Amino acid sequence: MGNRNSLESLAIVQFSICGWQAGIEAQHVRDSHAQPKSDQPEVMSKLLGFTGQHPNPDKFPQYLTLKHKSSGNQEVEVDGPTELLHLPVATIHPLPPLLAARTQLLGLRALALTDSKLTLLFEIS
Repeated sequence: MGNRNSLESLAIVQFSICGWQAGIEAQHVRDSHAQPKSDQPEVMSKLLGFTGQHPNPDKFPQYLTLKHKSSGNQEVEVDGPTELLHLPVATIHPLPPLLAARTQLLGLRALALTDSKLTLLFEIS
């Protein structure tokens, strides 16, 4: 696959979280792996403010190492599989102001709609 123009698409790492498809910009992810590298990785659903449990019998844990400018790397657990995607920018929609003001999901910045599938896009700080 050739180089993608950064003005036409956004590289994200997509994963599941409490039954939803979610993603973060790939530039903030150092790597993805099947086994934890740290003793107690953070759980992404808790970091982003998801509450309640949504059972998913097909889930299996995957681990992302996130890059942080101030605190170094952080390992988080997500529901696998993880996938690197290039979302066309035309499919990405900022949150409407009312939803942005009322959401309790930390870092939720946009929604992407591709092939009738909704992906929640988060900003990780």
